[in-house]
Amino acid sequence: MKYTLVKFRVHLMGSRPFVICTDHASLRTATNSPHLSQRMARWLSFFAEYNFRDEYKPGKLNGLAEALSRRPDYELAHITRVTTDLYDRIRMAYRNDESLASVVRFLTAGKGSKSEWLSPRQRSRLHRYEWQDDLLYYYRIQGAMGHYLGSLLP
Repeated sequence: MKYTLVKFRVHLMGSRPFVICTDHASLRTATNSPHLSQRMARWLSFFAEYNFRDEYKPGKLNGLAEALSRRPDYELAHITRVTTDLYDRIRMAYRNDESLASVVRFLTAGKGSKSEWLSPRQRSRLHRYEWQDDLLYYYRIQGAMGHYLGSLLP
């Protein structure tokens, strides 16, 4: 609804009233609500610039809106499954990588494994490593975004 008002602003501004038929009933309830969030207050402030009346029309009765919101070109035409041996090659490369071999050995051995296999740097960052599906992952810190798990390549 906001997109339409912005798109046709030149034609809709003025004193002549117009009607918006929508199946979105929350606009009516928001105008009658005594407590509004800041976002809803901004939206209502935007809508106040226009001289319109909204009519609630359920989606089943509003055929045009149903047709616009359910365009056939949004349906999936074909699903393709991508196959690659990349993960198998990464798993094999862990065996040849000297710097990661000790971390992989430690994580696969379980809780009783010896941390002497690890360098001091690896030992200090051990809480960031994770072994899943025979792949090594490392928790990375991304500023305000928090932590995310990234695959560690040999």
